[in-house]
Amino acid sequence: MANSLIPHNSYSLNEQGVDEREGPNTDVESSETSGVSQKPKGQKPFEASLALLASIIGGGIVGVPFSMEHTGIPLGLILLIVFGFCAYYASVLYFETKLLSPHRINSLYEMSFVVLGKSSIYLVASIIFL
Repeated sequence: MANSLIPHNSYSLNEQGVDEREGPNTDVESSETSGVSQKPKGQKPFEASLALLASIIGGGIVGVPFSMEHTGIPLGLILLIVFGFCAYYASVLYFETKLLSPHRINSLYEMSFVVLGKSSIYLVASIIFL
């Protein structure tokens, strides 16, 4: 009775006991056997930048609970708010300085070069590295 519920033409086993699916596409050759090669698909710049952004945000999502566990929730929330305001203020200062500069500035390195000279580039690089 249970065998009557299974369609007889949906699959069959060959002599080795391997499942051979029967269907309308069984006579179509795969690209490996037909000699047709497909180009490997790469990421476009926009897709790559989204993947990079996702990995950065993902690291932050993992890091916040870890830091909250070690500092405690009250101190962790206070530090999160304080550093959020520090990041906001730093970005405001960066953009105001960029607008006040007579030169076109594209990065922190260029800003430090315009304001403090050549040796400041190494100072900025070491601060960002740390």
